[in-house]
Amino acid sequence: MRASLCLLAVWCGAARLGSSQEARALRYTPREGTVVHTVFSARASLVYRDYTGGVAAPDSVVGEYTALGAVGQRVQQVSGSTRLLDVRLDSLRTRARLSGQAWKETMLPDSLRPTMPVTVDERLRLGRLPEAGAAQVGLVRSLGWMGVEFPEEPVGPAGRWTGATVVRLPRELAVLHEVVMPDSLDAVASVVLDSVSVRPADTLLFLSFQGTLGPVTEPGLDAGDSASVSLAGAQAGTLIWSTAWQTFVAGASQTRVRARLRVRSARGGREAELLWTVTTRLQVRI
Repeated sequence: MRASLCLLAVWCGAARLGSSQEARALRYTPREGTVVHTVFSARASLVYRDYTGGVAAPDSVVGEYTALGAVGQRVQQVSGSTRLLDVRLDSLRTRARLSGQAWKETMLPDSLRPTMPVTVDERLRLGRLPEAGAAQVGLVRSLGWMGVEFPEEPVGPAGRWTGATVVRLPRELAVLHEVVMPDSLDAVASVVLDSVSVRPADTLLFLSFQGTLGPVTEPGLDAGDSASVSLAGAQAGTLIWSTAWQTFVAGASQTRVRARLRVRSARGGREAELLWTVTTRLQVRI
């Protein structure tokens, strides 16, 4: 009899926790006052080839880039299904160089790390961002604290959906070549809920995603001359969502981008291609 009661208690507890195979609505529902800090790192390499005259130059210039930083977010207000967050880039340290040259290190000053109000709904869709500098907006949108959008309908393991995401470009590498281009690109990602781990205090959702970037043509500058930059690429990665933390507690992604630069000026035209690979990791800071 006692053994039967114990088995019944275990079964009831499991029923309250829910099944790892059942469909569930993925929602962002932190309470007012919730604070989360996420650390991230990025590493990138860039290959630059000159195609002026239709012929590729025999030598390619390779660049390297690393970044280490942290993003903080605080839920200031809950209004229905939306949250007003204060998001701040707590720190950012970058290093960039061309092969064979010394590293150029940059620490983001306080003046470029303002606290920004951001509205997010339960599906992690961003509202309109404040009128701020392009660099700050690009950083806030693409440093991984948001991840990918959640689906409208409940999903179970192997469930799929499509959502918008943003990819930050290693602009610091392009600057080494005197090229000015966008900080980030909008992307569409195909997301899969790979598995669910149900625990008494927390449920972890393991996601994978892949998507395409562009093609899109953006205005740019090359050594001060007006230019057009045609960008296209692909991205793939993994994320872990915690229902207790109400954030992505870990993740990794790799992005490959090809940019075609075309310059027309009084000094003549120039064409070049930039190929880069960016690997990014993020983790919640306890």
